[in-house]
Amino acid sequence: MASIKGISVKKVVDFKGHEQEPLKQCDVYFKNKKIGWFSNDFHGGCDIFDYERGVGIDIQQEIEKRGKKYFEEIDLSKDYVFNEYYKKKGKTQKDYASELGCINLFINELLDLQQDEKEFKKMEKKSVNRVLVYFNKKNEGGVEYRAYVAKERIASFISEPNFVVTKRYDNLYQFDIK
Repeated sequence: MASIKGISVKKVVDFKGHEQEPLKQCDVYFKNKKIGWFSNDFHGGCDIFDYERGVGIDIQQEIEKRGKKYFEEIDLSKDYVFNEYYKKKGKTQKDYASELGCINLFINELLDLQQDEKEFKKMEKKSVNRVLVYFNKKNEGGVEYRAYVAKERIASFISEPNFVVTKRYDNLYQFDIK
């Protein structure tokens, strides 16, 4: 099951926002214990995260700490937002983590990871010989695209000058980020 630093999401529900954009709700777990509930906002406002009653401040601080640590450790060398808005202004990955390390963005990352895992499992049933790759076309404003590439073609796909590979999944172990 997809998890980042011991935090996972379950009971994910897809729904549509007021402009028919895809949104999600889910329960959030830490060490297999439910700690809260998360939802994208129906009107495009700030996401909502509520801790369960009885979740202590120590657990809340630990969740925030793990979220910040995750954003400090991930490879941002091909991240459009980091390179376009932070690096060009002389900011570091630690600055980026401090600003983006909030719980809502972290849970959105978890939801993306879980969706990737779901897609990877579907793809794996059809053909074990494929890799799930995310890429963005150069000068596309950071928009990411998903592709399933045969393992024997991965080298030529990655070397394509118009693409920058931002994520790559070869096996299920990559969906459990320690």
